[in-house]
Amino acid sequence: MHRKSIKIFVLGIILTALLTYIALLTTQLRNEHVIGQKNLAAGGDPIIYINSPVVKASGFISFTAGNYDGIPVVIYKAGSLYMPSGQVIIGIGPSYNITLTMSSAEISDATIYAANITATAYVIIPITITITPQNVYLLSILSTIASELLPLYNVKIYAYYINSTSISYSSINVYTG
Repeated sequence: MHRKSIKIFVLGIILTALLTYIALLTTQLRNEHVIGQKNLAAGGDPIIYINSPVVKASGFISFTAGNYDGIPVVIYKAGSLYMPSGQVIIGIGPSYNITLTMSSAEISDATIYAANITATAYVIIPITITITPQNVYLLSILSTIASELLPLYNVKIYAYYINSTSISYSSINVYTG
């Protein structure tokens, strides 16, 4: 049992080092892509912004690159996503949003076409990573492992399209403006 604990600790240190290195490499890409995303919100399809303090994914999980209406995206698939609380903001225009807040939500068989996904995983120390279409292949294996084994914190998803077989939620509030 002692050897297993040492192996898990060493694996945690290696994963932390890799995630830190990748987070440093992607900082410049993240900043450029978020600016591009904000420009897309001025016209075209509505932008969906998902913000949750904690997300736990289970079942089949994958991150791949793809496109949505010719726009490069990260395609995030999960058997189920559970959020104990969260907020979904749908940007209809440059100055009009619909905001949904809920005390909990579960999404089954989710497929999210996202401009970028930012989350923090706690592996000895907190590591924040942003997955973009440009770095998804570099981060997909590590992100899949992290999201499968650990809850993700401070999750922010800028999405174009979300598909699922079912969504259940409780205590929902709707705000417009």
